Amino acid sequence: MNRTGATVDSASPVTRPSSAANETRLAIIKAAYHAIARSGAQRVSMQEIADDAGVSKGLIHYHFDHKGALVSEALLWALRATEERVTGRLAQGVFSEDPIAGIVSALFVGPDQNRDFYLTYLDVIDQVARFPELESFGEMVHDLFEKRFVTILRRAHASGFIGRDDFENAATDVRLILDGLFIQWLLTPDWRSQHTCFALRCERLLRTVLQDQAHA
Repeated sequence: MNRTGATVDSASPVTRPSSAANETRLAIIKAAYHAIARSGAQRVSMQEIADDAGVSKGLIHYHFDHKGALVSEALLWALRATEERVTGRLAQGVFSEDPIAGIVSALFVGPDQNRDFYLTYLDVIDQVARFPELESFGEMVHDLFEKRFVTILRRAHASGFIGRDDFENAATDVRLILDGLFIQWLLTPDWRSQHTCFALRCERLLRTVLQDQAHA
């Protein structure tokens, strides 16, 4: 069936979204992401997102059945951008030089970017924790982050940068440290000027947690 509920003839050619439609959808997702970071998922309205994206509210409803779907898609867009950045650095061999410094530099990208991401992230996590039907979204977050960290940590251990070889648990510890530090950083009144300080603190903590028995 198509979006209107009509049955689609299986013998007819499949109609794919045009590039213009995909661009509009992406513009809506980006606008939603920044609007959520600015106003919060509960307070932001579809009209506010429509105004930021430069489209009608009806067009948003065409692409997304409800606000929750758009909020989740906005965070997924940001998560995938983070994953692409980390994957790109893996391909470039950045983590070969100093994996721990590489993790920190890949995730502490700038005060404004990190603030927008974590404010949106916490909003969506609130929804995931309250509604069991969103459990699969939490699993996606796990896959995007911890599986990538496991890959980095395996390479770091093979190269002698870290001593821990319980890679799954170590990846979870990395996320615990990152999430805890970013939340504390968000609560800091001078969060913008403290961004570098928290990045350095993160690096020190990761080295302590991961470099047991590692040789220099």
